[in-house]
Amino acid sequence: MSMKQSLITNQKGAVLFFTVLILATASFAALLALSRGSIDSFVDSYTHERSIVTKQNLMGCMDELLINFTLEEDYLTNSIDILEAQCNVTITTPGAGQRVAVITLTEENLTRGIRVEFTVEPVVVTRVIESYN
Repeated sequence: MSMKQSLITNQKGAVLFFTVLILATASFAALLALSRGSIDSFVDSYTHERSIVTKQNLMGCMDELLINFTLEEDYLTNSIDILEAQCNVTITTPGAGQRVAVITLTEENLTRGIRVEFTVEPVVVTRVIESYN
């Protein structure tokens, strides 16, 4: 084999090596981008699920509060316990026979709250306003 043929064969090997290296790098970058998107999607999905569960628990606390007002017109508390959560409650009396309850619930790093306006005799909800933090 002559020197010229040997040099051409070595160059073909180098070109092949760099071609494979470039394709491998591009494939790795694409795979990294796809996995990053999957991780972000998973985190968003988990946060959405926690938000729904927190809202359900908050509504459970509101139901429990209204049940207690049905049983006792002068019911006062600063927290409501249900099986899945413990909600903080602030109750005010803006007028005779009226109540305003602010109920908040924090689970992990998510806080949700509602403001419930209602009458007590009979218990009739007149307004519910949801707030997010």
